[in-house]
Amino acid sequence: MTNDQGTKERPPRVEVTEPSFTESVAVVFTQLYGKAKDGQVFQINITARGNSAPEAIEELVDGMTYAKDRYGFSVSRPDIDHTFSNGQPQSHDQAPSAPGKTPAASAPGQSVNGNGQPHMIHSVFLEVIPESDEKVTLKWYGNDKKQPHNQYPDIYSKRAIDKALELLRSTGEDWQPELLTKPRSFSVKHTILYVDSDKMNGKGNPYKNITELRSS
Repeated sequence: MTNDQGTKERPPRVEVTEPSFTESVAVVFTQLYGKAKDGQVFQINITARGNSAPEAIEELVDGMTYAKDRYGFSVSRPDIDHTFSNGQPQSHDQAPSAPGKTPAASAPGQSVNGNGQPHMIHSVFLEVIPESDEKVTLKWYGNDKKQPHNQYPDIYSKRAIDKALELLRSTGEDWQPELLTKPRSFSVKHTILYVDSDKMNGKGNPYKNITELRSS
C-alpha cells in the first residue's frame, strides 16, 4: 500500500481475540409451555448453567420468571385444567373401567441391574398429550412428593396411538381412541413397572422403559 507521496505504508494491524469457553459445573433445565395467537400450544426448553447447583438453579428461576412475566409461559400446558379445590382435582376425568374384567397377566420385565426385578411407580394421575406426528405422550404422576399429585411426571412414554391403547388396555380398563385425540387428564390408579435403559438422557440418567402397566 502506498500513500500520496509514493512511500509504502504498513497495513493496519488487526488483533483477533479468541473467546474463552469454560465448562459449567452445573446444568439444569426444564420445559415451559406457551400458546400462540392462533391458539396452538407449543413447548420450549430452557437451560441454565452455573459454577454450582444453586447458581444454576437461580439462573433457571430467573429465566422462568422472565418467560412467565414477559410472554406468559407456564410449566403446565395451558390447554389442560390444572385447578384444584380442597386438594382434589376439579375437572379431571376418571380412567375408564371395565366391570367384570381383570387385567391380563404380563410377563415380568427383565432388569438391566441383574436382580431380575423391574422398578415400580404408583401413579394417581395421567396426562394425555397428542403430538403432531400422530403419536401421543402419556405422563404418569405419583403423589409421594406432593399432593394431590407430584408437580412433574415420574415416568412418560411417547407411542403411536394404537400402541398407547394397547398399553393402557393391558390394565383391563376400557380405553378408546377418542380418549387420546385431545389433551386430557385422568385420575388413575396405575402401577408402572419399568427397567433402566442403556441409553442416557441429557442429565446422564438412564431412560425408563415400561415393561408392564397394571391397574392398582
